[in-house]
Amino acid sequence: MTRDETRGHVGDVLAIASLSDSQTIQALFSRVNGASVKDMLIAALSLAREQTREIAELRLTLADTEASRDVLEHEIEELRDAARTAVSRVNHASKRKQPKR
Repeated sequence: MTRDETRGHVGDVLAIASLSDSQTIQALFSRVNGASVKDMLIAALSLAREQTREIAELRLTLADTEASRDVLEHEIEELRDAARTAVSRVNHASKRKQPKR
């Protein structure tokens, strides 16, 4: 069995969250069919590193998204203030233009 195959099997088994530790070990040994414990450990470490990188990328993306959201919220508030000011000016101007009775 190649390292990629072992890695795939280890990843499949580890993705089953409902397995207990002992069930996970049993599933690993049945899926990797003759691979050494060292090969399984190498595969698990490789998967862990990949997931750690993906989590780091997701955290950066989340931080960027939150920063963008904050900027947009500020811009929306500025636009609301500008709209309120414009409506107020229009209302004030229309009151001055109304003929007196």
